[in-house]
Amino acid sequence: MKDKIVAIGRLVVLGLLTLVSLPACGGGPRPASGSAGLLWNSTSGSGVGGSGTAGLFWVDPNSGLGGGEIGSLTPSSDDITYSMPVVYIAGNNHPLMTSTSAQTIRQAEDLLMQAINGYRSQQLGGGLGGLGGVGGGGFNVPAQNAFLAGHDGLTRSARANCKHFSAYHPGPIGAVNPEGDRINSGGVAPPGRLAKGKITTTAATELVVSGPGYSDYNAAAAYFIANFPTVLTDKQWTHLGAGYWKGGSQQFYWSVVLAKTPTP
Repeated sequence: MKDKIVAIGRLVVLGLLTLVSLPACGGGPRPASGSAGLLWNSTSGSGVGGSGTAGLFWVDPNSGLGGGEIGSLTPSSDDITYSMPVVYIAGNNHPLMTSTSAQTIRQAEDLLMQAINGYRSQQLGGGLGGLGGVGGGGFNVPAQNAFLAGHDGLTRSARANCKHFSAYHPGPIGAVNPEGDRINSGGVAPPGRLAKGKITTTAATELVVSGPGYSDYNAAAAYFIANFPTVLTDKQWTHLGAGYWKGGSQQFYWSVVLAKTPTP
């Protein structure tokens, strides 16, 4: 009887030992703690768990950083160049007329035109205010051509000049480009960038500025108003275009084209 009890006791002990040695469900040992099972690298904060140079870098599109890369990545189409669709200078693909869908470019151009029109209308008496206006209602009669009409062709020509210097010619933008063209004269026939862009006008002029100090339209407008007040308020002008581009050695490029009855 005593031998049977001993044998049963040994079986019980062996069974308990077997249960203790079995692995948990799912196989393999459990982690020492709940926090040691998953390893997670935060994508914010100090970046612990990754290389400091392997993250994502974002450049403010209005900061001017990045130079030519910003300009080269701006979506645009050179509608007319010196060699397309008409060959003015063989093998020269520098732009004469440029279109873009980039809102940062188009909005800056629109705001510059608004600033210039605001200054012009104020100087020519086209603004609000004052007594003795029409019907005594406080409105002054705008002078002839106080507000200039925006013109897509002038804008595309001005924009092309900005892009031209940004992409191909280091240094400040000029009203005369390296090919010898002014806005309405010079260069190979037909003379002037407007004529090569299929726009005719009896008179036109261009004002330009570039550099790191002209990162927004306010700075550009202030420069043009301070340096060319007589040109901006000349009553012969009927239409206006403004161009803007980013990148290149100067970072920011601006052009304003004023013209008399351009067609089309």
